[in-house]
Amino acid sequence: MPIPTETPYRIEPCLLENPPLDAVDLVAELASLTEQLGARLHPDAAASLADMVRIMNCYYSNLIEGHNTLPRDIECCLVTQSNSVRPTLNPKKNCSF
Repeated sequence: MPIPTETPYRIEPCLLENPPLDAVDLVAELASLTEQLGARLHPDAAASLADMVRIMNCYYSNLIEGHNTLPRDIECCLVTQSNSVRPTLNPKKNCSF
């Protein structure tokens, strides 16, 4: 069975040719509100939120790929990687579960 080839076309977002105008308005409003929220956040809070989103992104990416990893395990591995001089291929190996 041939292995499907990954192409940029397969990973590009799907764009609608004629999106409904109410959806376009909602997207514009969401972008504006997001920018306002970001401007109001304290830099430390923004950094903490970014770290949390990074961990959750890893968690859900792992779920999609079939890996059963907990957010605390991901956090441990990210800390381990950031403290090491050279990143490892298997950071999970450096964490104790």
